[in-house]
Amino acid sequence: MPRILAELYNHPHGDHGACRHRPEPADGLYRVGVDRFGCLDYIAQQAGGYDNLKGLKIATLYHDSGYGRDTIEPLGILAKKYGFEDIQIPVPHPGEQQQTQWQQIRRASADWVFLRGWGVMRPVAIKTAARVGFPADRIIGDIWSGWEDDARPAGDAAKGYLAVSVFPPGTNYGILKTLKENILDKGKSDLKDNSKFGTVYYNYGVIEAITFVEALRTGHKKFGNTPLTAAEGQWALENLDIDQKRIAELGAEGLISPLKTSIDNHKAKPSPPRSFSGTVSPGTPGPTG
Repeated sequence: MPRILAELYNHPHGDHGACRHRPEPADGLYRVGVDRFGCLDYIAQQAGGYDNLKGLKIATLYHDSGYGRDTIEPLGILAKKYGFEDIQIPVPHPGEQQQTQWQQIRRASADWVFLRGWGVMRPVAIKTAARVGFPADRIIGDIWSGWEDDARPAGDAAKGYLAVSVFPPGTNYGILKTLKENILDKGKSDLKDNSKFGTVYYNYGVIEAITFVEALRTGHKKFGNTPLTAAEGQWALENLDIDQKRIAELGAEGLISPLKTSIDNHKAKPSPPRSFSGTVSPGTPGPTG
C-alpha cells in the first residue's frame, strides 16, 4: 500500500471522505486509492522523498462533479501534512473550453497537475496545456484519464503524458493471445474495432471477466453446477481465491495480481504499484516492467 494511502486510512477522518470503503467485490482491483493517491506517491519519488513535497505547487484540474471533487478533502489533508500548495481548479462539464483554467495553472507556477477528467475534457486538457506551454510530462491523469484514446486525439502534445492505471495495457499475455487466436482471428468477436484489442479498457474487461468467472467456479464448487442464487453468488464473491498458480493457468501473469476476498474484506489485499515504460499502443507486445 502506498505510504500516502496508508496515512489516509489511519487519519482520524479517514472514514469520512478521505478514503471511501465501498462494498464492491474487488471492483477495479484496488481502484480506490491508487487512482487518487498513486500520483502523489509518484511525485514524491520524483522529488526525492516525501519531505521534499514541501513547497511544491500541485494543481488538481477536475471535472466539476461528485467524481471530480472526490479528492478535494484528502488532498487538503495531505497538503497540510507535507506542506505542498494544493490548488483546486474545476472545469464545468463537458470541458471543451479550458484556456482560463490552464492560464490559471501557468500563473500559479504549478509544478504538477493531477488531471481528473471525463469525456472530451481529457484530450482538450492535454492540448490546452501544450498551448500555454505546460509540459505533458508534468500532468498525471487518474484512471479515467489514462486510456489510449484520452491521449491520441491530442497528437504530439500528449508525448510524455502520465496516467495512473490498474489495468495494464498490451497484448503480450497468454490469455490475450488465446483470445486473439480463438476469437478475434476467427471472426467470433463482437469487438467492432480490433485496434482496441489490448488497450487499457479492453484489458479491464478481461480482468473483470476473469474475476467473475472465477467467482462462478468458486460457487459451483461449493453449491454444485447449477445456476447460483443471489446468496450463493455473494458467498462466492466473498470467498474468491485467485492465487498465482491459478493466474499462471489462465495465462494472466502480469495482467492480474493474486486476489483473495473474505466477508470482511471485499477489496482483497492490494499489490504494490508498478510502472510501465514507454507508450503501449494497440497491437504492441505490452509493458516492459
